[in-house]
Amino acid sequence: MLLGIAFVAGLGTLSPTVLDSISAQLNAKNVPDVIVKCASEGGFTDADMAKLTSLDCVADAETLTAIDTTTNGEDVRIYIYDDFGASIGSLDINGKTPSKFGEIMSERQNNSSNARAIGDEVTLDISGIEMTFTVTGVVSNPLLFGRLGEPSLVTQNKLNDIFYLSAAALPVDDIPLTDAYVRVAGIDATDRFDGGYRDGVAAAAAEIEAALGENFTVMTPDMTASFAVAESYCEKIDVITLVFPVFFIAVAALVVMTTMTRMMEEERSSMGCMLSLGFDNAEILLKYLFMTAACCALATALGLVAGLTILPAAIIPAFDTIVFMPASAGTLHPATGLVSAAAMAAVVISVTTAVCLTSLKEQPARLLLQKAPRPGKRILLERAGFLWRRLPFKYKSSLRNIFRYKKHLLMTVISVAGSTALTFAGFGLLNIADSPKGGSFAGFGDSLRPISVVVIAFALLLCVFVIYNLTNMNIGERKREIATLGVLGYRDGEILGYIFREIFVMALFGAALGIGVGCILVQGVLSYLDFGSLADVEWYSYLLALAATMAFVGLTDLLLAPKILKTDMTSSLKSND
Repeated sequence: MLLGIAFVAGLGTLSPTVLDSISAQLNAKNVPDVIVKCASEGGFTDADMAKLTSLDCVADAETLTAIDTTTNGEDVRIYIYDDFGASIGSLDINGKTPSKFGEIMSERQNNSSNARAIGDEVTLDISGIEMTFTVTGVVSNPLLFGRLGEPSLVTQNKLNDIFYLSAAALPVDDIPLTDAYVRVAGIDATDRFDGGYRDGVAAAAAEIEAALGENFTVMTPDMTASFAVAESYCEKIDVITLVFPVFFIAVAALVVMTTMTRMMEEERSSMGCMLSLGFDNAEILLKYLFMTAACCALATALGLVAGLTILPAAIIPAFDTIVFMPASAGTLHPATGLVSAAAMAAVVISVTTAVCLTSLKEQPARLLLQKAPRPGKRILLERAGFLWRRLPFKYKSSLRNIFRYKKHLLMTVISVAGSTALTFAGFGLLNIADSPKGGSFAGFGDSLRPISVVVIAFALLLCVFVIYNLTNMNIGERKREIATLGVLGYRDGEILGYIFREIFVMALFGAALGIGVGCILVQGVLSYLDFGSLADVEWYSYLLALAATMAFVGLTDLLLAPKILKTDMTSSLKSND
């Protein structure tokens, strides 16, 4: 349960944490709720601003100039500020603000692409006049937090550069004020990606547009490329963090259900004793439900702590390839973890109740007796006499036992198939992340890579728990057989082979099935993401997923080998009759 809850809670908190952190940064910088652009040559007049600020929906407004132009064959945007200390959308400046003509500042995102650094010279063609500037500072504009660049509003091509000039340092009078940054009154801007906030901003934008007329265009920040990129990538991550956890939790629940069934069957003699001592069914059931609830509560607490702290700390830094990630907002989003915990707890409690009540229907005298071992039966392979006769006895015995314990066969194959499918999906996503054909979403592969590693790690851990639980259950139910083999003179290696041979065969069936299920899983996820395809998965990922699963099966069996070899022959062979 702890493993499943940690996995689900960790992946489920990624997107909300990223968006919360961006939203907190936007609020810290007091970014505008609405951007009003003036299409007239003269820009905003005093009358226009008076009309804008008189609206009830407007709390505050500040003007600046933003010009998208083509210079020297490149698309650039030039911001011109009267005051770089403006309170709405305040800029972070590394260096010196322009104080005289010939000085300019460059936007940080262009430092990564065009390597604009303090001291560089920049030549701009403005209105047919070439002007040379020296970069004095690097700007971090809170509205431009995406790393993939902004489109030009004129050509729609990606901007090559974004620069900042001081109106006071330009030899030009009456520079038109093209933009007004507006803060909307009466809305909660705590979460800039929340539907309620967006509805409030959209209503205010419509009111402003109606009041100012057709020469003005009203934009909301979520129309910018940075907002669109952040949301698009988070939506894609949400697909992964929904599909994989659901698949993972289903396999984990199956393992938990099997474990509880085994435990309750081992408690038959204890139930018989309690019934003989006069305890009623409700009291006995309450004992096991209390133990189950305590385990669920502990698993939930530890799983949430691990999932909400360790996984985000490992994965979220990878989002810095997509956006300039600010410091974490520190908010927790345990909803998906709590839902998974509730689902698993419901499974565990239901199974415990069902198995316990089924056992309590029997007479105390029967509960005090060990269950008779399942009888062996002929299997389909025995009809192929030419093949069956050539098999050594130990292989015949193993094959019969595999189909003798059908529940173990089914649980092992399904559980290992689920673990292998997740492991293969993790390797497949790694291939897609590293593939140049991964899709048009540059940078997404970088954020996908740590998620892929986490999926692989948790899937293999799940495989360990699956095999450990099922093998442990197998050993517990077959102590008499193991002790009998020891009495008959079987060597340690032969006894281990008797048990582990069956586990390996069942696990191999499950792993092979899991590769097929993993292909379907990967193709489904990638189709929904519109990012890469199954053809991008390298051939060795199929082998790696299979080999990793079987290696962990072998490792788990080695951990259980001492338990088999330490089986007490005397106590295992004695009868309760």
